[in-house]
Amino acid sequence: MFLAWTGIQAPPGHKTATISERYPVGRPLMKPLLFLANAFINTFGITQPSEAAAQRSAQFIAALIGIVILIFLGVAGFGIYLMARS
Repeated sequence: MFLAWTGIQAPPGHKTATISERYPVGRPLMKPLLFLANAFINTFGITQPSEAAAQRSAQFIAALIGIVILIFLGVAGFGIYLMARS
């Protein structure tokens, strides 16, 4: 995608493999996280990472999603507590 924006031509027959194509993962939860990481990388034209970096980015995304869910549940629980108290 980035190559099309810059006008740089890839060699004939060249196909950039996505993270999930290059590094098949046995755990089903990792595939959507690797997809998100790959979408971010391809959107901004970042060089494809190594397997270890791809796994690390997927774990980081999982941690961020977990934190957001915990914060949401905490705020919702506190709101329910305040409504029940009054």
